[in-house]
Amino acid sequence: MNADGVAGNVLIQQEAGNPGRPDDDANTSFLTLTLLSDITLEWTGASSLDDGYYLFNFGAQLLGTIDNGNGSAFDNTTGSVDFASTALLSQNDTITVFFQRSATDTRGASGAVDNFRFNVVPAVPVPASLPLLVGGIGLMAFMRRRRKA
Repeated sequence: MNADGVAGNVLIQQEAGNPGRPDDDANTSFLTLTLLSDITLEWTGASSLDDGYYLFNFGAQLLGTIDNGNGSAFDNTTGSVDFASTALLSQNDTITVFFQRSATDTRGASGAVDNFRFNVVPAVPVPASLPLLVGGIGLMAFMRRRRKA
């Protein structure tokens, strides 16, 4: 378990066709995730990112980047990023993590991410008195109109 309280990779692109070498240098370039639950989340950052240059997008909005080592699967460099602006995600929204070897080398990299950080955004309940207030205003308007007639 690391400092983030994470014990293993949540997302990782494994290298295909090389069973004798368990590295994660898959030469891929992005992961796309879709929120399936009926909940609202605020995406605030990510941590325990392995080797490479990462870009975090919500639609066309770039939330943050991190340059984390030279993209080698063996340099054991990890890091984290806190987004300057956050994104509110709802059901069926999609987020994308792009990764490459470095800021200038756009070839794919490892894509190992141990921890996305989200805050749960509580639903705002409708106060029980709101329907009564609307009904009362409507009744007052009806009575006033009736008095004028």
